[in-house]
Amino acid sequence: MTTNPGNRRSRSGFWRWAEDRPRVKVVIEDVELTIATLCGLLVVWIFLSVIRYLGYPANRVDLFDTLHYWATLAVMVNFLAGFVWNAFTLTFLQQKRT
Repeated sequence: MTTNPGNRRSRSGFWRWAEDRPRVKVVIEDVELTIATLCGLLVVWIFLSVIRYLGYPANRVDLFDTLHYWATLAVMVNFLAGFVWNAFTLTFLQQKRT
């Protein structure tokens, strides 16, 4: 669909950026995966809080809590590394085409 630039309404930076579908798709897929994983980690955190409240042995809860911390860190590092990698490759490919 082509539009006449004279007929375009003024758009914010996000909407100009969102017109580039492949980049938006890559970022949205990464964000969806990260949100789903963080929701899983939230469920585990709630579970840890419940078993601590119910009197489960403190040393085991602390061990699970440590594992949960490192899993959360791994998710964040994975998301950021993937985001940077996708941004880098898309920028590199865009420069190579022009």
